[in-house]
Amino acid sequence: MAKAAKEQLQQSELSVTADAGYSNGKQFQACEEAGITAYVPPNRAVNPRSKEKELFERMEQRMQAHPEMMVSRRSIVEHPFGNLKQWLLGNGRFLLRQLEGATAEMALAVNAYNLKRAINVLGVRRMMALMG
Repeated sequence: MAKAAKEQLQQSELSVTADAGYSNGKQFQACEEAGITAYVPPNRAVNPRSKEKELFERMEQRMQAHPEMMVSRRSIVEHPFGNLKQWLLGNGRFLLRQLEGATAEMALAVNAYNLKRAINVLGVRRMMALMG
């Protein structure tokens, strides 16, 4: 996903943050090779005999040098995601099954969230004027 974002933004370098689910040597290596600086908290202990040991150490040093990256990520990403899960999806589960159904349900939820945010920011009158 970071490679696609870098390509779309037409940047030679890019900094990204991700949650611990993306914490693995393969992902770290791919980012480094693509000129992407990743900030990902480790989700496991480092094996001192592993060749991934160097990758995890660099990531750990990067995370310690820039703790504000995860603070920023939490405030930007987690807020809308949490609202979507709680407000639109109720218990956090999709009603539709399979990838196609879940994708459609998520697209509707995101559009509803964006519309609600736009109304809160712009106001109903301004929003109606822009839509009409």
